[in-house]
Amino acid sequence: MPTGILFGTADRVIDIRIHGQSMRSKIEKLDFEHVEGAGHMPQFVEPKRVVVS
Repeated sequence: MPTGILFGTADRVIDIRIHGQSMRSKIEKLDFEHVEGAGHMPQFVEPKRVVVS
């Protein structure tokens, strides 16, 4: 199953190192992307990166 994580680098709710980057070793072929300067809900800042066509 294709899996992706879009993570805001300025998230103050959960830590990108613990809850984001660490997933790379747990989910095979994970598409991990970060949005520089975005907070906890980057899907509202970068909605086009979330929509799969």
